[in-house]
Amino acid sequence: MAANFEFFKTPEGILKILRFVLIATSLTIFILATANGIYIVVTAIELGVVVFFIVLYVTTLDEIISFFVWPRVDFFNCVVSGVFVGVVSIVAIKSLFNDLIISAGVSRI
Repeated sequence: MAANFEFFKTPEGILKILRFVLIATSLTIFILATANGIYIVVTAIELGVVVFFIVLYVTTLDEIISFFVWPRVDFFNCVVSGVFVGVVSIVAIKSLFNDLIISAGVSRI
């Protein structure tokens, strides 16, 4: 099985690398900022999934394992991860907002 490094020159490959860099940077910032563990875990899982797809496409396993439609699987992964990270972000903003309300001494009725 030969490596297909031409993948990195395709638009999909460039997008995967940019996504990898963005998620790795986010993970580094979360770790350095000692963020809540759930944010670090979600980001680490996303990083693992991106690495999985990069390895899949570079090693041309997507051509060997042909019973999946890999572009659809990749698209579905992007949608699910976007929704998942969005929900975690909303929960983070909501908890920050609640902490600000509590620290201001304002209570809800």
